[in-house]
Amino acid sequence: MSWRAWVVIMAALLAGCSANDPKNVRAGAPCEDILDCASIFPLACQDSACARITCARTVECPIGAACVDGLCRAAECVTQADCDAAAGARCFEGDCRDDLCASSAECAPDRICTGNPPQCAAPPSICVRDADCPDQTVCDVSRGACVTACGESSPCPDGSYCDARQCRSLCVTGAQCRELELCIEGKCALAPDCSGRAACPAARPFRRPEDCVCVACLVDTDCDGSSAQACVDQQCVFCLQRATSALTCASAGSVWDGQCCVSCRDTADCDVDAGESCLEGRCVNLENLVCQTDSDCPAALRCDGSRCADSSLQPCAQQADCPGGQACYPEGRCRAEAAVCASCPAPSRCVAEPQDTLGTCAGCATHCAPDGCPSGQLCQRAGEAEGRCVDAAFLAPSCP
Repeated sequence: MSWRAWVVIMAALLAGCSANDPKNVRAGAPCEDILDCASIFPLACQDSACARITCARTVECPIGAACVDGLCRAAECVTQADCDAAAGARCFEGDCRDDLCASSAECAPDRICTGNPPQCAAPPSICVRDADCPDQTVCDVSRGACVTACGESSPCPDGSYCDARQCRSLCVTGAQCRELELCIEGKCALAPDCSGRAACPAARPFRRPEDCVCVACLVDTDCDGSSAQACVDQQCVFCLQRATSALTCASAGSVWDGQCCVSCRDTADCDVDAGESCLEGRCVNLENLVCQTDSDCPAALRCDGSRCADSSLQPCAQQADCPGGQACYPEGRCRAEAAVCASCPAPSRCVAEPQDTLGTCAGCATHCAPDGCPSGQLCQRAGEAEGRCVDAAFLAPSCP
């Protein structure tokens, strides 16, 4: 029994805590609390009688008692301050002990702080967590072995990186990572939480899991199967079939572009005499590609009037964004300025689709009255022409 335990017992004896002779208190003596059981014997008060109670943990003892050396008795300490910290003593379940540890850093290099009570001991032969390993090492769960921890003072070798104090190989695909992890910029990491983000636009409806960026597709099934498309670099592209070699495509009468079998790689694969060009893996005759909107054209083209044309048309938000001879059309692209308007005061310019014989002076303040247009739109008009409602964002920059 430690000196503190003796102090507690002697204090109780001197205070006369029991009607009986404290030195001779035996099991069965009546009591109201543990001080009534103060004796040279380890007794605790249970059911109003002093009793010898065996235990494994303090929680098994009556109130006021602690489990010390397998028996319930008066606690030597309640907090760490009750023990002699300078001598290395720690309070554990009511007992001041000098054989305990707080971390593996206090143990020998080949020992760990483990158990209950926590003491320095040999580590397990197979680790399942970092606490199973000596200080300055961590558990490689995949091997069940302790390995040297990495950090600023012990960097990882080339081809690896430090993650949670453990060196891990750089990855190329998510298959090299742990469950629920993705390979992000060469490192395995948990996917970010994309919930709560604004909805993606219709043209890019899917979120890339590694960074929540909106993309056109993630897998082939995200694309239009009826149009022979596949998801390549998060874009839906023309693809007769997936292939890993030119032989696969040649047997089907097509050519290989590195990932898919397509109709052509360049215009030489098409019927040039018939006016065909290679566009996105397909042989097409641009003269035959009619359209009403950009969605009627292949992704590389824009609808210019009623024909699909090069997508290099300059984007614009107002008439001043377009060079001379061109006008900013409602779809936000510069196209050839129409010549059918009588005259358009600056800064407006004449826009007209095919078969429009009147045209519209777009961008002039005198044509921005919201006549019958829905909220957020303005009316484009020219003379007696009916005009059309367009988004205010298209006209507002040039209208007061």
